[in-house]
Amino acid sequence: MLFVHFILCSFLFIFQTSLSNNSASQSDDQAKHGGFGIAPKSEMSKEQRDAIEKELLKQQSEQTKTTEPTKTFSEIEIKEMELVFESSPIEAQLIVSHLRYPTYFPDDKDYRSAIFFGAPGSGKTVTANAIAYKMSKEGWNCKIISSTSLLGEHRNQTAIRLEKELKSAIASKKPTLIIIDELHRLLENADSKNHDTDSTSTALWTFLDKQEGNENFFLIGTMNRIDKLPQPFKNRIISDYIHFPLTTDPKIKNKLIRMYLTTENSILDEEVTDDFLNKELEKLNDCAGRCLKKISRAIGRKNRINESKKSSVTVIKKTTITQVANEHAKRKAEIKYNWVDESDDERQNRHHKENMKMHESHFVQQQLVQIILSYEHNPLISLRDMLHGRENLIALLTDEQKELYANIMAKTQERKYREAAEKAKRDAENSWSIFGKKSS
Repeated sequence: MLFVHFILCSFLFIFQTSLSNNSASQSDDQAKHGGFGIAPKSEMSKEQRDAIEKELLKQQSEQTKTTEPTKTFSEIEIKEMELVFESSPIEAQLIVSHLRYPTYFPDDKDYRSAIFFGAPGSGKTVTANAIAYKMSKEGWNCKIISSTSLLGEHRNQTAIRLEKELKSAIASKKPTLIIIDELHRLLENADSKNHDTDSTSTALWTFLDKQEGNENFFLIGTMNRIDKLPQPFKNRIISDYIHFPLTTDPKIKNKLIRMYLTTENSILDEEVTDDFLNKELEKLNDCAGRCLKKISRAIGRKNRINESKKSSVTVIKKTTITQVANEHAKRKAEIKYNWVDESDDERQNRHHKENMKMHESHFVQQQLVQIILSYEHNPLISLRDMLHGRENLIALLTDEQKELYANIMAKTQERKYREAAEKAKRDAENSWSIFGKKSS
């Protein structure tokens, strides 16, 4: 028993001595392995160390996924952003002034979010990126989030992800601008039992309500449609959403096309004047900035195909621009570009309303027809009273009801004429058969 006690005390002494000797070198070992606090090499095998280090690196990478760096932009992107920003609604441009100078809008410190609403390609996202670029140079953290990256497979997962992103933004204690692209995807169908958007929309507007007066936070959400949002959210943005119309100004179209077609690899021919370009761009009608970029690329491809002699720098000709503009207008007509299909809910609602209206009108018609027919077949009512009462009843009918009544009566008269003709034919056949029997 004494021997066992002696052995235990010896092991305890050796362990304490080892801890004191390695305490100084432990921090050096941790630094060599990324500061993860992995035990020294003498205490575990190489396989164990590699496995732990791999797991710790994985955990660190997962933690850094939620803190994406501010997006960087190329020179051509910056040039495009500046041009689109200058042509954007003035309310969107003044967001920069509001963030730079909190007193720019007096007594409006609660203005901490804005919704950019418009058709796809109308410049919402590019303008939001331009604001982010300008504010990043002012020291703001700018985070651009795609709504699809927040969508989750499980119940309430989208709301949890959104709330986590928003809370992490304000936890930095730095001025932060968050841009959520296509925000409407997270908020629509909030009242549906088949969609998990009620908790998401509640989480968002609850968070925004708490940011009122926070000069170090601003949120921009872009939306292609705004009519299907939950009512509480509509109430909060009704005075703050900014509409982005499609590009109609020929000068802006001209500048964009010239910018897209003037690159290191292509230039515009001298004959391509502003007057000519404006005339061709009129064929496009209202046009999205994204559409202009695609058209410029189509012009570059078509011009390359038409060139008889290939060179390092292609010269865009007038004939090519005219050809592509005409083809674009033709394609818009072929695919019915401006026609918007009904959703299933809209189609069902329309059919329901049409059926209800038809049944109601048919019911009223039948009641009026019965009353009119009762006048006509009542021997106690004089002809004058009958005609007078019928005129009064018909005067109560709407034009649609009168048309329906006329159709009903026309079919009724047609049926009566057909039945009378068939009866006359049968009577004639019967009379001939009787006459034939008598003569025989």
